[in-house]
Amino acid sequence: MEREAQGVPAKEAGRIAERLAAAFGGDQQAALLSLPATFAWCRGRQLSSGRCLTGLEVAWRLYRIARRRRENVTNFAGTARPDWQLIDSYIEVHLRQQEQKQQQEEEEEGVGGGGKLRRHASLADALRGDASAALALVRPPGHVKAWLTAVTQHMSRADVGALLLAQPKVVTGSPETPLASISWAQRELGVTDVSAFFRRAPGLLMHTTTNLRQNLDGLLGSLQAAGLTAEQVRQLVMKRPQLLDMESERVKSTVAWLQHFFFTPQQLCKALESGPHLLTRSSEQLQGQADRLQQQLGWDSRRVAEFATAYPQPFATVDLSKPDTGAKLRFLTEVVGVASEEECITGCSTYLKTSLETMAALYALFCEQAPQLLLRRDASGRPTLSWMVVSEPRLRRCGLSKQQVNEHVLTWPASQEGQRLLEELRAGKTARWLELVARVEAAQQQQLSVAGKHSTSISKAAAAATAAAGTRRGRPRKHAPQRPEP
Repeated sequence: MEREAQGVPAKEAGRIAERLAAAFGGDQQAALLSLPATFAWCRGRQLSSGRCLTGLEVAWRLYRIARRRRENVTNFAGTARPDWQLIDSYIEVHLRQQEQKQQQEEEEEGVGGGGKLRRHASLADALRGDASAALALVRPPGHVKAWLTAVTQHMSRADVGALLLAQPKVVTGSPETPLASISWAQRELGVTDVSAFFRRAPGLLMHTTTNLRQNLDGLLGSLQAAGLTAEQVRQLVMKRPQLLDMESERVKSTVAWLQHFFFTPQQLCKALESGPHLLTRSSEQLQGQADRLQQQLGWDSRRVAEFATAYPQPFATVDLSKPDTGAKLRFLTEVVGVASEEECITGCSTYLKTSLETMAALYALFCEQAPQLLLRRDASGRPTLSWMVVSEPRLRRCGLSKQQVNEHVLTWPASQEGQRLLEELRAGKTARWLELVARVEAAQQQQLSVAGKHSTSISKAAAAATAAAGTRRGRPRKHAPQRPEP
């Protein structure tokens, strides 16, 4: 019952208790005595969604910590908890800086709303998204503080906070390791902006200089054999630091596969300059991507090669393997109005990461309550997809709150309407969606027409008032009789 009170489902409680007891040396009673307060504190950490970690999530993270260092769970308040709070303090500095930047941008764009609700994020978000983030809490007391002190010699607290939010487990290494890695990058690669370089690849702070040197040599060997110069390789690493995290053999096979598409060193170099992410994919992943383009879009191998040449970055990064990819492409082209599936992949790749349920739920909500967000166009007349990431001030001007939107996104897919419309998309049909869009466009046109008539009435009234004022101004003034001079 005590475990269930902490939010752990009854069917899982026994299995987790057994695992935790094993981590406690088989002493289940000791585990039960020390865990309730720890569970309560961990479950009280707020996520960016406004929710908290579930009891099941907390239990498995604690088990992962206990396996590495039992004391960090048995004495959680004196070991792991201070480290958690210290990491959160750095993340808070990062979020505060981001908030200030966003407010400044909104003020410059003239969309500032005042009283903006802050986005909350913490180590709890990282723990929920990646169980390995729990490794940030397995070190002895004082280790995390020493690591952060060392890294802040070269990076601001805000930049370190962003790095910790992305990959908390970087703090597990020796404090000397990141200092050596930073010094190596400055010396060997000419890195001047340490924060920007390592924020793009936090894991490099866990590598020894020997390992970094080996990986760089592997890159140089493979790419120079394909015709690139050492300077071109260095520029690629500066643009995509993650390349230093790649094993030499994997890079070699990837380069060999790419040479089937990019026949000359000049073509390969141009592709890698605009899409260095190509090298972070294995040859098997790239071949799978080519196969999916042929299967889902009906392209032949020549068309795939042309696409990979023209758009190497989307070719490498857009995940077409998910089951709903076809339905999302159909929704964006046939309902939202994106010109083609190719444009979805090349220009809207960020939005393709959004789940079909979320995408459709947002569109359905805004159709009913904020159609102006859906009918916005860019300078070229193409529909924008910014409605998927609407800021709090814009939502407020539409009479909505972020909480309302989040609740709708969570509940709509399970509703009768949501299930029906999602099933239609997955079946390759959009008729009911188009009926909804037609109603929205008709309502919008009516609104514009009313606004135009209202504007015309105001203009006429203003013109009449101006004419009347002009008439009054045109009349000769009646001068007061002059007094005779004495």
